[in-house]
Amino acid sequence: MPYYLLLVLLSAVCYAVQFAINKLYQSKKGSAVKTSLKFIALKGTVAAVVFFFVAWIMYGRPLTLHPMSVLLACIASLLGCACWILGFVIFKYGSMSIFSTFLMIGGMTVPFIYSAFRGESLGALKIIGIILLIGSLVFPLINGKGEKKSAGSRIVFVILCALVFLCNGGMSVFSSIHSGTDFVWFTEGTVAKIFPEVSTQRVEGVEFTVLVNIANAVFCSVALGVVSLIEAHKFQKGADNDGVIEGTPAASDKKKFTDGKAYLFLLIIACALLDAIAFILMRVVDESGQIALAKYPMQTAFTVVLSAVAGFVAFREKPSRLALIGLIITFISTFLFIF
Repeated sequence: MPYYLLLVLLSAVCYAVQFAINKLYQSKKGSAVKTSLKFIALKGTVAAVVFFFVAWIMYGRPLTLHPMSVLLACIASLLGCACWILGFVIFKYGSMSIFSTFLMIGGMTVPFIYSAFRGESLGALKIIGIILLIGSLVFPLINGKGEKKSAGSRIVFVILCALVFLCNGGMSVFSSIHSGTDFVWFTEGTVAKIFPEVSTQRVEGVEFTVLVNIANAVFCSVALGVVSLIEAHKFQKGADNDGVIEGTPAASDKKKFTDGKAYLFLLIIACALLDAIAFILMRVVDESGQIALAKYPMQTAFTVVLSAVAGFVAFREKPSRLALIGLIITFISTFLFIF
């Protein structure tokens, strides 16, 4: 049992470090949509390659494809990409801990709420846990970095955090639909009404992760191309008399602009590898059958706390007293899902 608890803790460490790397990348490259799209596209490409080989080793075959798996992977990908695009903005105006808290709690509570709507009984402790977790999200927003902003800016920040909560929760729901018993219901109750011949077969779990990362890379690359075309057209119109296009670095800044590209790419590779390591660690716990009910609540609790620690160590993000109270409530509430 302690061995598997250690694996869960190590997976949480991977996620916390990954969040710190995302924050570091944002601090160096900014929070523009183009920056986040480039990051997600590159990370998706690297992660897809890594998970492709992991799947090949595990299943002894190249990647298989089934229409419903591709569809659900695309939906999960769009929601996941939205999380990270919003995350880059949150990193700029708020702490890493706030982002990780909304992300992780959304990924944990929304699937339980979905299960309740599907008729599954949650039990009193889980219902209390959901209420406490969602309530704990209010504390870090009351007074922190957002306190220095106007009321309008603070409202926008709260909306961004809420969207991260919903998007990651939705991503978790569609991922669980693919892996769970709702897959046949979803296929026959939705897509099969339009395409009666659609197959109810699905790919294995790691293969689904490959598909999600491929979709991340494709969607963000296409979006990046569209944004670049729009900017190119805008910059062409805004070119000044010296031939320097507005919004791009001047000739004297070109050397500085290209500095550190290899370093930033290494950060992206590190993110993808940490993602893979965390996935494999939790996969080992899944296969063991140990701490079955506890593993994901514990991973959420550890990740939220370790992200706050990483934010303080790496970026000197000191949480307010109310934020610490919310963190404690979050940590305690996650364990109500174990029973």
